[in-house]
Amino acid sequence: MFNGVAIGGDSRAGWIPTVGAITIGLVCMLTLSSVAAADEPAGDEVYERPAPSQPAASPTPAPTPAPVEDPPDYTKSGWIVGFGGLGAIENFKSGPSSLSPTTPDPKSPVGADSGAGYFLRGGYRFAKWWQVEIDHEGAFFPTSATTNTDKTFSFLFNLKAFLPIGKWIGWDRLQAYGFGGAGVMVVDSQAMNRTGSVVDGGIGLATFIREDLSVVLDASYVAGTGRISDTNYVSIALGFEKRF
Repeated sequence: MFNGVAIGGDSRAGWIPTVGAITIGLVCMLTLSSVAAADEPAGDEVYERPAPSQPAASPTPAPTPAPVEDPPDYTKSGWIVGFGGLGAIENFKSGPSSLSPTTPDPKSPVGADSGAGYFLRGGYRFAKWWQVEIDHEGAFFPTSATTNTDKTFSFLFNLKAFLPIGKWIGWDRLQAYGFGGAGVMVVDSQAMNRTGSVVDGGIGLATFIREDLSVVLDASYVAGTGRISDTNYVSIALGFEKRF
């Protein structure tokens, strides 16, 4: 009995540390299982990996402003050509002519009526308000006495000066001008066929449709001298001028 008691007491004392170690091990395993279960997605929840960060978008550049066009310049230099029609108001002498101061010249183109014609011109605007031109006019004067037509063909070198009246009134498309010059004129009438010198002078208006195109209206007095001093007339011309 003593031995049994002694042996029995030693066995219980030896199991105490073993049971304690087993208990501590179970507690650690349960703790780790709980932590792992908390980290796993619940139910059907799908774990999504965070998207990689995107680089910051660069700022949108400011739009390039549209180029500003220069305003039209109606006074710039350049070559010009012009053409149009004209009305010719005759001022032929009916009295003594320059060829015969005391008696009427039988060859003077007396009896011609006012007529019409054309003009052609070319030149160069060499400064803001100055232009040189070569003008050609053809004028046709019907005669009341016959079915013939008196004709004049003039070739003139003119200097033209512009006035900026458009700027004064706030509309720079409009320009006034004056001009004058000299040249030669061929007279072909029922009574004579002569060539002589001629002078002219006049005024006009130019209205610009575009920077390079204008409508011109001018009036001038064309006066023959010497052999053709009997053939003077007023020219009223309307046409176009193109600038290059």
